[in-house]
Amino acid sequence: LWFGRIEIRDQTFRQLQIMVAGAEALVLDYLNYLKIQTSGYSASKPIMDALKKHYRHTGNNNSARVLNRPLAADIKNFPECVEMFVLDLNGRVIASSDASNTGKDLSETDCFLNGQKTVYVSDIFREEETGRITWLISCPVMDIRGNKLLAVLVSRINPVTLSDITTERK
Repeated sequence: LWFGRIEIRDQTFRQLQIMVAGAEALVLDYLNYLKIQTSGYSASKPIMDALKKHYRHTGNNNSARVLNRPLAADIKNFPECVEMFVLDLNGRVIASSDASNTGKDLSETDCFLNGQKTVYVSDIFREEETGRITWLISCPVMDIRGNKLLAVLVSRINPVTLSDITTERK
């Protein structure tokens, strides 16, 4: 009986290790997918063209609306993303698929500071001002010719999608 308990415990432990390894692989694949999606949009022609127009006509409010359009269109093809927005070099939201967020200062956030250098995945956190649970993925938007930083693109991901994967609902 004693050896049977040890064997059952060992088999259960090995089975749990296998399940954890599988869940870890799923989460890593999902994070990689989110990084690829966000960085792909940061290099998309409509966003690059709209950014160039925005910087040429900085005093014109219409240039921000021109940039909002491709963000709103891209979000339809990225179901895990609930909002996509662009931060200028000062960390201010210059365009968003949710236009009400335009103008917010995010210059002190990790998504802006780290997103200027590489694709950055934030921790899941609760926003102080709205109380909503948030998960952000940011990446630099680089000028193709000069390899110069133009902006930072941020995707707000629905954190429930991560829960769906870890609980095998997706």
